[in-house]
Amino acid sequence: MAAKDFTRQILHWAQQQELIRQVVMTGDRVNKAAVKKPLQTYSWIVSAQDPRQIKETFLWEQVIDERPVHQASWQENHNQIYALFSDRSRISLTILSLEGLEELLRRDTLCEVLLDKDARYGARPKPTDLSHRTRKPEEREYRLWCDRFFYEVVDAAMSLEQDEMIPAQFALARARRWLLRMTEAGAASTADFSINLGVDGKNLKAYLDASCYEHFLNAFAFSKMDSIWNSLFQSCVLFRKMGLLVGEKCGYEYPKRADVEILQMLRQIWEERH
Repeated sequence: MAAKDFTRQILHWAQQQELIRQVVMTGDRVNKAAVKKPLQTYSWIVSAQDPRQIKETFLWEQVIDERPVHQASWQENHNQIYALFSDRSRISLTILSLEGLEELLRRDTLCEVLLDKDARYGARPKPTDLSHRTRKPEEREYRLWCDRFFYEVVDAAMSLEQDEMIPAQFALARARRWLLRMTEAGAASTADFSINLGVDGKNLKAYLDASCYEHFLNAFAFSKMDSIWNSLFQSCVLFRKMGLLVGEKCGYEYPKRADVEILQMLRQIWEERH
């Protein structure tokens, strides 16, 4: 499905909803400096006078003329709705209050306003990744990264000493959070902290020398591609078994159709790579 088709359908739906006042697109698809990838998520934000009412009555079938393979929603600081389609397109739709959107646009420079029924944001500058660039850490942050990393790697080593593989993996995963922050800061420091390293360090390879990047890869237990694929499929198998078991014991319905269709998609992706 083409990007312009998503745009047309999202805007058409929003125009029909009186409660929706603005539609904003954000993420790498707005970032002119980002390397364009066909499978990047489409990230949309809409503002509404009553976000809860929009969320409670929302159906993807009313917006996109295709049934999602998987759809989900969750509420933390705001309402976010997600959909995966058979061509591997993904959409994240966030529903904010008018005040919530105002706050977001103040701090996030990577937003493009596509619909503004109230003409509130006509003078907004063109989107840039300025607010997404890795900033120079304060000294207290730097010290925190050091302290937390050392604590977690020692915890991992102590677990390995006792042959406790699962706790060791969890401790190492926590240590890698601080490793990632320090590595991102190190890479950004070579460019005067004026670069955007992307979510989860996905642009690190472009800014680290080959030796450092190899160390970063090897910090992950499954750094070889085949091992990662095997881990991914094993995770899916175990999740299905445990999900079915919990569903049976608790009287919940396991999403079998989504499980099957997503696993088929993953296997197709794997086969295309091999």
